[in-house]
Amino acid sequence: MKIGEVSKLFNISADTLRYYIDLGIIVPHRKGHLFEFDESTLNDIKWILKLKAMNFSLNEIYDIISLRRVSNWVEPEDIEDYIFKLKEKKGFIGAKLLQLKESIKKIDEEINTFSYVVNYKINKTGVPLKSLEYLCCPLCGNQLSVENAKISRKYIYDGTLICECGYEIEIIDGIVITKNKNTSLYDKPDLTRELYKDIPPDLVTLFQKSYNWMLKKININDPKNKVILETHVNAYFFLYTHLKKINGEGLLIIVDKFPETLYMYKERIEFLGLEPDILYIADSSCNYPLKNRSVDLLIDFFGTNEHCIYKHTFLINNIQKYLKEKSEIIGTYFYFEPFSKSIKQLTKEYPENYENNFNLAEFKKSLHNEKFNIDDCEEIGFTNDSGDNLAFSFHMKNEKMSLYAFDAKR
Repeated sequence: MKIGEVSKLFNISADTLRYYIDLGIIVPHRKGHLFEFDESTLNDIKWILKLKAMNFSLNEIYDIISLRRVSNWVEPEDIEDYIFKLKEKKGFIGAKLLQLKESIKKIDEEINTFSYVVNYKINKTGVPLKSLEYLCCPLCGNQLSVENAKISRKYIYDGTLICECGYEIEIIDGIVITKNKNTSLYDKPDLTRELYKDIPPDLVTLFQKSYNWMLKKININDPKNKVILETHVNAYFFLYTHLKKINGEGLLIIVDKFPETLYMYKERIEFLGLEPDILYIADSSCNYPLKNRSVDLLIDFFGTNEHCIYKHTFLINNIQKYLKEKSEIIGTYFYFEPFSKSIKQLTKEYPENYENNFNLAEFKKSLHNEKFNIDDCEEIGFTNDSGDNLAFSFHMKNEKMSLYAFDAKR
């Protein structure tokens, strides 16, 4: 038989047969450039398939086929040797089977651990009633009142927030939505989390190091019953992945310019069965409907960098009025060396970018100007290549992009 016929007979590709020939497991007669398979070679192929079905490796099959060729199963010692190999393989498979059964058991346990999420009756959340004392008119500073509200014992789901001066905003499906809509042509809601995709492992490791540093600082400074603010979550949302790790039962205020982004995260947090008190505010300005001097802690992981891409100010200079006289900022600031080409590329891709963005010295100056002193800090590290992704498309390879974690207090 020719190789094509053998391939069809045993349902083995011609390339696999040639590989067996190269290994010496089968030895067909060669006539010129062609191979001819006689009955003996076909029997070898049958043995190979039988031994593969018994989970023998090609190296083990080669040893057994060689033993068979030499003894033709007439020598008792060779037969005993073959039987020993069979029993040894059976023992190995038995041990592997027990291990696989244990793996299946562990998998079932893990499924049960997360099944509560799948079967969990999702409790919709809204504007916490406890947050009403912090909702104030950004024009005159008076507290806002609620009209036409859909309310439960804990949340406001829909309604209108009104001030005597005429200021008015809506609560829609549990989110406060102001009239300050996004006007930038260079930004859009990242609902598929493109910013997280294709980030190289070494940069992810830097992220995690800064997360760990920030989380330690947050819990050391005891966030219990505090008002915590995080903005610009369309870029990165630190609190989202650390809700279970932060102690305390305070109020979280989450602000972003895109209502779509806030709805996405709100639904995900509800799906996880988490019910922290979160006030979501959709606002593209820094003129939030919040009471002045109400925030104890600002979380700023890349928030300032994101803010500066679209506004010619530092974040703290615009929102410092919402922070208490004795307040704190815990965050991570990304920066380049002065005169880096990456800064020029950033401005090319985002023409609204602030010239002092990714400038550590200027960032520190902005904190100092608002009477914040850096109490503790750490150079987390740097990367010379942040990969081919949307988040850092402006980062020129071989230029350092560094992460600076800080704890600033006023």
